[in-house]
Amino acid sequence: MTQRPELDAETKARIEAEEAYRAQVQAQQRSQSKGRGMGCGQALLWCVGIIVFFGVLTQLRGGGDPHSRPVTATEYADWPFQFSSGTLTCQPDQAITLAQANSTNVYALNGTALGQAKAQGWYEFSAAYRGEGSVGRLIEDGLKLC
Repeated sequence: MTQRPELDAETKARIEAEEAYRAQVQAQQRSQSKGRGMGCGQALLWCVGIIVFFGVLTQLRGGGDPHSRPVTATEYADWPFQFSSGTLTCQPDQAITLAQANSTNVYALNGTALGQAKAQGWYEFSAAYRGEGSVGRLIEDGLKLC
């Protein structure tokens, strides 16, 4: 009988993790066969929730994209939009956009962004313009994020 070589710590940890995973899967399968436990849809939803939670936590701690930052109407005396907050971003090619908070709407602010708006699915800022105010300072602040 040949002797097995001693495993390094990393290999041992991988084996232990795989065994723990298998045990967890088997326990879940037994639980599901008894009519208890999570279905695939529930498990997926739970995982997505955890990922979103940690993503939001990272953003709140300042560990997010260095090319984006939250902005609010209170920061700008001449806030030009019908909504009061969003995320200012320097996209590639110095295209400056503003994503409306609690919405999927993204508005193109500068000429570069306006030129890419249709292809990117962004709205022109005039779609949310409230009739007064200026995007000038937002564009300046956005370019600082590039």
